[in-house]
Amino acid sequence: MAIMLGADIGGTFTDFVAHDAATGRTEVWKVPSVPSDPVQAILDGLADYTGRTALGHLRIGTTVATNAVLERQGAVVAYVTTRGFRDVPFIQRGNRKHHYDMSWVKPKPLCQRRHCFELDERLDAKGRVIRPLDESEVRKVARAIAAMPEIEAVAVCLLFSYLNPDHERRVKAILEEVLPDHAVSVSFEVLPKWRSTSGRRRRWPTPTSSRWSAAG
Repeated sequence: MAIMLGADIGGTFTDFVAHDAATGRTEVWKVPSVPSDPVQAILDGLADYTGRTALGHLRIGTTVATNAVLERQGAVVAYVTTRGFRDVPFIQRGNRKHHYDMSWVKPKPLCQRRHCFELDERLDAKGRVIRPLDESEVRKVARAIAAMPEIEAVAVCLLFSYLNPDHERRVKAILEEVLPDHAVSVSFEVLPKWRSTSGRRRRWPTPTSSRWSAAG
């Protein structure tokens, strides 16, 4: 049976675990990460592994993106969204771990408000078009981003794009055309899922539940 190998690219080291199901043997090792080229560490680690010719499965994970977020060392990002939702990155969620902790400090947003842009387009909750995308407006936003030399990447998050990605897909194409040197990321490609970061939905008690009855 082929060997399964897992690799985790970290900020300092890239760790490897290889498991041979036939013999039950598991090997672990690590090599220094290469921040400028994370893939190089994978190649370096595989070069040190004598069983690489028998690999049947390869799984790769990384904390590079997580580290960049935590350390605020990522690219300067422009945020493009549906009109009316420009301030979402700054309002953030209300899921505080301790609601009455007066020392709680809201995490700093990952972008500056001056780098946030709105598009006057709209889909409804079923993915149907309410306001069509104005491509001339997208190009105007792209030119505004181009006029800010500090911006290195663009994140696009339009309302209900996980149901209908047509607007985001077209916005990405225009941005890549006008801004060929910028990385462009769109939400429907990253994770097209409703409430993808909120975890399990909270279930509120109904008036007939035991919690309400106990409360009188």
